[in-house]
Amino acid sequence: MYICGTNNAQMRKVIFALLLLAVMAVPDVMGAGRQMIIDSLEHRLSTLRSPSDSLKVLWDLFDIQNTSAQRLPLIERVYRTAVNAGDTAARIEAIMQQANVQSGDSVGLARLNEKLLDLKPSPELREARTFVKFLRVETRLRNLRSKPSYRDMSRMIRQFDSISGADPYDKMLLLYSLCTYLSTTTQGGLLEEYASKLSAMVDTVHLPMGSLRNLVYSRVAPVYTNNGAAKKAVETDCKLLNIVDSLSRVYEEKGRKFRKFERNRYISYRRMLANYKALTSAEVEMYHNLIEDLAAENPDIRSDLDNCPRAHACYYMATGRYEDAVKALKQCLSRPGVTELQYYLYDALYEAAAQTGDRQTQLNAALQYNSLLRKQLNDRADERFRELQIIYDVSELRAENLHLEESRNKARLRNTYIVIGISAAALVVMLVLILILVSQNRKMKALAENLRQSADHLTSERNDLRKTHEELIEARDQAKAADRLKTDFVNNMSHEIRIPLATVAEYTRLIIDCIPENRRNYLDRFADVVELNTNLVISLVDDVLDTAAIEHGTISVKKEPVGVHKLATVAVAGAFDKHTPQEGIKVVFNPEGKEDVTVLTDPKRAVRVLVNLLDNARKFTDKGTITLDYTVDTDRNMLTFSVTDTGSGIPADKADVIFDRFTKLDNGSEGVGLGLYICRLVARLLDGSVEFDTTYHKGARFFFSLPL
Repeated sequence: MYICGTNNAQMRKVIFALLLLAVMAVPDVMGAGRQMIIDSLEHRLSTLRSPSDSLKVLWDLFDIQNTSAQRLPLIERVYRTAVNAGDTAARIEAIMQQANVQSGDSVGLARLNEKLLDLKPSPELREARTFVKFLRVETRLRNLRSKPSYRDMSRMIRQFDSISGADPYDKMLLLYSLCTYLSTTTQGGLLEEYASKLSAMVDTVHLPMGSLRNLVYSRVAPVYTNNGAAKKAVETDCKLLNIVDSLSRVYEEKGRKFRKFERNRYISYRRMLANYKALTSAEVEMYHNLIEDLAAENPDIRSDLDNCPRAHACYYMATGRYEDAVKALKQCLSRPGVTELQYYLYDALYEAAAQTGDRQTQLNAALQYNSLLRKQLNDRADERFRELQIIYDVSELRAENLHLEESRNKARLRNTYIVIGISAAALVVMLVLILILVSQNRKMKALAENLRQSADHLTSERNDLRKTHEELIEARDQAKAADRLKTDFVNNMSHEIRIPLATVAEYTRLIIDCIPENRRNYLDRFADVVELNTNLVISLVDDVLDTAAIEHGTISVKKEPVGVHKLATVAVAGAFDKHTPQEGIKVVFNPEGKEDVTVLTDPKRAVRVLVNLLDNARKFTDKGTITLDYTVDTDRNMLTFSVTDTGSGIPADKADVIFDRFTKLDNGSEGVGLGLYICRLVARLLDGSVEFDTTYHKGARFFFSLPL
């Protein structure tokens, strides 16, 4: 390629820029592509002179590296450049990243802690210092020649249980140290108890950066998983993913395009699938798809997933694909490095083989599982013994404290004797004071009399209040009884009205059927009028009955999968089978021809809401179109119906009033004003909602939302 009017240096800059753009367009930055980006960034860095500009490129170089050996010198360069640029936030982040890289180096972590002491106090700095201290606790524990003693852990438990009013960061550090030390002795209930306390404490402390929460949750989630607390493990991983999402947004806003968290997400998704019994079927599908998406973008994750498909195995078990689960579990068990997972994998393999009828695999899995089960029982027994030993040591410490308290009490008693001696000496002085007290006695008697009268007055008021309270209780009971009588009266009268009305309609039609054919046409119209009005009254009675049932909680909901098209078809038929749309009105469903979807709800109740909304549109539409449509919001997992008409519309200031009981904007219209009120009540029973669209001005539009 030839560029007119450029020298060799300019040519190289252009080539490097084009190479960077070309490689950046490819999602896989591994291998040669990664090295090309690194070379391009290094060249660009050599052309920059401003520390602020250099800092951005250095962060990209650090983020794109994937080994500690490559990242350590880069993060040191980032820190020096941040110092030159005067960027305190970058200095704090560089120190925390350096702490991650040097997490096993106690000397290096101590130096990083000293660097943090030079910075101006802030919430971010406090979180960073606590983060480094947490890593120092882990490093110190790894460097110990022997495990911590029961006495050490008992003392820490006692110290934590007795601490009060301390700085929250210091309490977190103490609790994190306790959990870290306990993890060397037990993985059972005692560790889970204090890990839960640590997680709850972290949630209450102001941590602006999220890195400390990320560290704690990543340690707590495996504890819950190992102890079979699937629900707690999933909740903790959800918190962890929320933090990762927040950090991703922050880095994206800063332009850190290579700062990704694919590995963090993959580990959380995989662990959540391992706890699939605490997930819904939709969540199982979602997290498995997310793992597949990550594997498609990241070759390291794809390699890990192909070599040891634990995530696939859990997914197959959760979805009942037991033949595929058997294959995936066998592949996992054939790989080295899964010793801590063998118990769970053989348990799952036994279940999957039993479901597929593979007796040989089931037998082999049972043998291995029983062997591991015996070992686990022994390990759990040892862990429980160690926990009991720690608890016993805590009790001994408490006994020692009680002994010290007893000694202090004896010392107080001796001091009391001394005080008594001094008091005896002071008795002489008190005799002098008695003379003064005698003179005050008369005043005290008068005061006592006043107090007695006040007490009598208060007693009288107390009796009056008690009587009033009893009267209020009686009035409340009477009100409840009256309410029950009212409800029973409405129900009985409503049922009693339905039978005569149905009889009137039936006998009217019977009379017409007995009229000769040549005279029947004239009377058919009167019979239709009678039947129509009878149905209207019965509909009003049904509305009253349904209102009473919903308000008193006697109506039941039975959810089942049902197609949206079926719901809409039944609703249109129910709304217009007795009220044929007049000329000039067109009823339309699904004008865009959307594909049918399935919703989990009570079909009868959902149809009732749609029928009421369509009937309401029919009442107030003289001409035009009544449209029933729906949309699906996959992000919120919601299905929303819309009923739109071209009628007279509803004023925006009446958007909430129309949902009240017995509210009618047009007193000459059909009904008693219960239709929309019942719609909202039924929608809430279905965990949904009914809303009026105030932005639509060509008629009226209502939205009916249901969870998928």
